[in-house]
Amino acid sequence: MLTEEQPNINNTMKKSKMKLHIPLSVIQATDTVKCYLATLPEDEKKELKSNYDIALKAGAAQRIGLLVQTFYHIHTIQTFLQGDIEILLDNWGLWLKGFRPALTNLQQAEDKFYRIMREIFNQGGGGDVTDEYYMRDVDSLFKKLMRWEALPMTWDVGQPQKTNLIKAGEEKGGDETLVIEDKYEWCRIGAIDVEAIPNDYRSNIPEVYAVGKMMDNETVQMGKKVYRSISAARAVASKYANSERGKVFIIYRRTNQWHYRPMEFKLNEEEEEK
Repeated sequence: MLTEEQPNINNTMKKSKMKLHIPLSVIQATDTVKCYLATLPEDEKKELKSNYDIALKAGAAQRIGLLVQTFYHIHTIQTFLQGDIEILLDNWGLWLKGFRPALTNLQQAEDKFYRIMREIFNQGGGGDVTDEYYMRDVDSLFKKLMRWEALPMTWDVGQPQKTNLIKAGEEKGGDETLVIEDKYEWCRIGAIDVEAIPNDYRSNIPEVYAVGKMMDNETVQMGKKVYRSISAARAVASKYANSERGKVFIIYRRTNQWHYRPMEFKLNEEEEEK
């Protein structure tokens, strides 16, 4: 079983060591806390002095921190969009009555939110949240959002309002990626590198194909069996797609023992409920 982890916007956030600090000194015995404590040995329970200690041990505090970081990312993207909107409204004299005060109130609320978020992250020893890693994540997310909406990053009079950049590949010419699209959304799958299998007779075959199943978290679970032709792989992928409607099965081409490149996918939409 081979697994490909998709790019995660929090990867570079780990480098900045941003932490969420929740200063709790007592234990509030919620139902969730009670259930978790019931799974722990007595000696481990005695070491936990607060809800934060409990949540940290369970991994819930880390989860909260990552979600807050993601929320902060989205909030920053909203600020970018608001700035562009205001510039266009100014340039074209399109301010409607009451719209400017509404945006001003929104900006004031955003400023208060920023101050609170900075205090939370700085209490956790994470330093300035506007460091290079954070801004790199925000820039990356902004590009992904605009690509998702099929909007150009910048626009001027006479230029197209929409872009099909996603169909053409990444800006750098990603020739080893595959765009998978259903009636709801799209995602991009990249090549998979795995450790070579020792004494694998298939390593002498110049080119083989494999079929992988896309999981709900957008990772890929690769089948161990390989096929000598793409037609055989297509037949298997079609069979799987027919048996599991709504699931995506990806055909990969392997040109050595460790590199799998996505070629195409099979998907049968789920049947509508009558």
